[in-house]
Amino acid sequence: MESMQRPLTPLAGLEVARPVGLGKVFFVDATNGSDNNEGTDPSFALASITGGLGKCTSHKDDYVMVIDYRWSGAGLEASFPIELTKDSVHIVSTRHMSLNGYRYSSINGSGDHVFRKSGSSGVSGVEIAGFNIYSASAAGICIYDAVAHAWHIHHNSFAGMGAGQDGILVEGPGASVELQTSLIEYNHFGEFLTRDGIRTNNGAAGTLSWSWINNNIFLKCAVGVNYRHPGLNATLGGILNNRFYKADGAAGWAITLGSIHQGGPVDVMVDGNHATEDGDEPSASPYKDFTENAVGNLTNGWGLNYGGITAIEPAVSGG
Repeated sequence: MESMQRPLTPLAGLEVARPVGLGKVFFVDATNGSDNNEGTDPSFALASITGGLGKCTSHKDDYVMVIDYRWSGAGLEASFPIELTKDSVHIVSTRHMSLNGYRYSSINGSGDHVFRKSGSSGVSGVEIAGFNIYSASAAGICIYDAVAHAWHIHHNSFAGMGAGQDGILVEGPGASVELQTSLIEYNHFGEFLTRDGIRTNNGAAGTLSWSWINNNIFLKCAVGVNYRHPGLNATLGGILNNRFYKADGAAGWAITLGSIHQGGPVDVMVDGNHATEDGDEPSASPYKDFTENAVGNLTNGWGLNYGGITAIEPAVSGG
C-alpha cells in the first residue's frame, strides 16, 4: 500500500512531502537548471517559472518549487508577465523565512507585470508564496479583465527591495473583473511601491468579492488598500488586522473604500487595523469610506481600527 506521505529529495535541510492525491512537484533553479530538463529532480531542475508552469496540469495541485532565482528578471523568463492559465497550481519559493528575512527568491518583471491572469476564462486555486516581487511601472500580481477564484497570496514582499507601481492590481474594462473568494495574508507591501499596495481599478462590476485581506504590512504606500471604482460588488469580505505606516498622509491613505461622488463596495468588514504616522496621532483619519446610502448610512462594517494610539472612525464621503 502506498504511504500517506511521499518524501522527495531534501533541499538544504528542507524536506518536501505531499499527501497522496496531490500532483507533481517541479523544481526551478535559475542558476543551475535548464528548461530542457524534466524538472522533477532538484538536481535536474528547470530554469524558469514559466518552464515549471508549462509542466503543470490544471486541477492536479501541481507545485512549482523555486530553489533559486536571480535578482534580475532579464533572461530568466522568455517574457513577462508570467501568465497564469492553469487551475490549482502552487508557485512557492523554498527560500522564504519570514517577512523580515532576506531569503526571498526575487523576481524583477523588467517593467511589465510579474504574474498576470488575463482573458475571459477564470483560473482558480492559484497559490503564490515566498517571493520578493517587483517591477518598475507595473504590478507584482495583476488580474486583468478576468476572474480569479480561490487564490492564496501569502508571505511575499512586494517592492521591498526594488521599485514597483502596485503590489496587487485588479483592473480591466470587462463586466466581470474579479479576485473572488481569495485570501491575501502575511505579505509585505514595501516602501518602493510608487502607488498602492492593493488597488482595484476597473470600469465595470466586480473586483474583490468574498475575499479577505488579513495580517499584512503596508509601508509608505500611497494607499494601502484602495478600492477605487464604484460598483465593485465587494460582499462578505474583510480587511482585518493589517498594519500601515506612512510619515504623513491625507485622509484614507491606509484604506479607502470607493471614490468621491461615485459610491463603492458594500458589506466589507474593516476591523483590527492599525495605521501609524510620524508622531502619536495622524493629522487626518487614515481610513475613508464613500459608501453612504440615501439615508446617510455607510454600507460597510467598520469595527475598532486605530490611528496612532487612538481608536478612529473613517472619513466619510470625502470629509
